[in-house]
Amino acid sequence: MKKRCIAAMLVLVLVAGLLAGCSNPSVQEPASQAASSGDTAPAGTEGSDASAEGVTITFMPTQAGFIDHFDGVFSDKIIPDFEAETGIKVDVQVVPDTSNEMVKLKLATGEAPELWSQNVPQMVQAFNATENCVVLDDQPWVERLSNPDLLRYEGDGHIYGMPLTSAQFFPAAYYNKGVLEEIGIVDPQPTTYQEFLDLCQQIKDAGVVPVYMTDKDAWTTQMFTTNGLGVVMEGQDDVWDKLLTNEQKFADVPEFTKLLQDFMKLYELGYVNEDHMSQPYDSLSGAMASGEYAMCINSESAISDINTKYPDVEMGAMVIPVSDKMILGIGNFVHGIYVGKDSPHPEEALMFLEYLSRPEVYSLMMEEKGGFSPFTDVESSNVQPCVQKLVDEYVNTGKYTYEFDSHLDACRAILDSGLFRLFQEMVMGEKTPEEVWIEWDEQFSAFM
Repeated sequence: MKKRCIAAMLVLVLVAGLLAGCSNPSVQEPASQAASSGDTAPAGTEGSDASAEGVTITFMPTQAGFIDHFDGVFSDKIIPDFEAETGIKVDVQVVPDTSNEMVKLKLATGEAPELWSQNVPQMVQAFNATENCVVLDDQPWVERLSNPDLLRYEGDGHIYGMPLTSAQFFPAAYYNKGVLEEIGIVDPQPTTYQEFLDLCQQIKDAGVVPVYMTDKDAWTTQMFTTNGLGVVMEGQDDVWDKLLTNEQKFADVPEFTKLLQDFMKLYELGYVNEDHMSQPYDSLSGAMASGEYAMCINSESAISDINTKYPDVEMGAMVIPVSDKMILGIGNFVHGIYVGKDSPHPEEALMFLEYLSRPEVYSLMMEEKGGFSPFTDVESSNVQPCVQKLVDEYVNTGKYTYEFDSHLDACRAILDSGLFRLFQEMVMGEKTPEEVWIEWDEQFSAFM
């Protein structure tokens, strides 16, 4: 429990520092500085290298990661400029968001890509990064991080991924302000779950679909649950310990079943788009800009994406008061890039990370996508007011807790294919909340 408390403090300190616009140019490393050649990382990360001419490195970002960070200026300028400077080609292969098994298979069969993106340090165990990935502790950009400790894997204290965002993951009900204002609703914030349902009914009565869900992608379905399950168990860390040591079953935690029952009310009462099972995450931005839908349950990454594609759409945010608690569930991870240790060209991959980390390069991505910068010498940019509001009112005041699956890193490998799939089957009407937990207990017990 001590580690969780320390981690919580780290997140709070990091976010608060970033939002204060911290800047420390004095620690900026020269763009061409080489990485240490110690035992932790291959050498050869310094600028252009004639021996790298003609090399191609493979980069496998997740689909959502590509949308959030890698399209636009990243693919149109950053990669072409890197290729022109170094002669190294970057083969970007976007993979499904539930592609962890694909990456792990490549690692197991000796076909590791040079680079792939996922959460850090959350996914270290899933990728067996201690054996498969380059340790990045001595890379030159580490000294410029606002909080390098946030990236360190608890198992050995090492860093296995370069961050693309700061400590952010704020799942909430984000809404189109213009749509709600036309109904006569301004700055809503229900304080009980019933009030949230009443708000949905008011929106529905006005002829607007209250909540747009993209349940074709299971990882978006779990946005409600990963926030809600963490919130309902806030302050009960002993339950997580019992679950992880098989002293208690998930099905025997009444708060878990009640949360899923409350979630299902959104579907049972007709507050969700009828085609939710056929809609992927890619459809979210257009839907929220269309005026046909009032809210979406997602993270701040979706707001960044909406703002990029539809800058005239003003979004607001509200905490979903699950179990009548006004607490925000947040993530304790960073979306980052791993380097395959046994890939064909790890040295060239490190050169790419060094290039991407340069203030003048990283700033391009910040300026286009917005968000909280993880580097002291790169300013945060275009943080949406609704996201800032969540941070000011909940994170900076301590009214937050960690999301549900932040407590389950030990079974990270089967969350996507197991639990999140069960949530998906539940919203399809194929399983009850009770059946979800019974089946998950079987999967969890077998895996552990």
